[in-house]
Amino acid sequence: MLEQLWFIKDAEAFVYFALAIGTVWALIYGIRFGVKYLKDEGLWNKAQQIVRAVEQQAKFVNVTPERKKEVAMNALRSAAALLKVNVTDQQLDWLIEAAVQLMNTELGGLLEEALEEK
Repeated sequence: MLEQLWFIKDAEAFVYFALAIGTVWALIYGIRFGVKYLKDEGLWNKAQQIVRAVEQQAKFVNVTPERKKEVAMNALRSAAALLKVNVTDQQLDWLIEAAVQLMNTELGGLLEEALEEK
């Protein structure tokens, strides 16, 4: 399969390619559902805040990704209820996944910048 991806010549390029795919995926799925709530209810912003908060809290350091996602889903479900936005679990899942992908992409860029400074 890698022979078909002729433009990927080394591991570093592959990482950049994977980050680009992750960004596109996050944008497609995040925007697919989130756009109609960006201006009005801000559910996409809440999803980003919740994902970052869960990732940064010390009590979640040794917790499985599945448990972190469950906590984020419950928090986003509560935020949606407070905002009076009717959403399905699938839509919440898309928002959480998109926020995670976006956060990982941003962290990858920060790591790249830190490595370039050395």
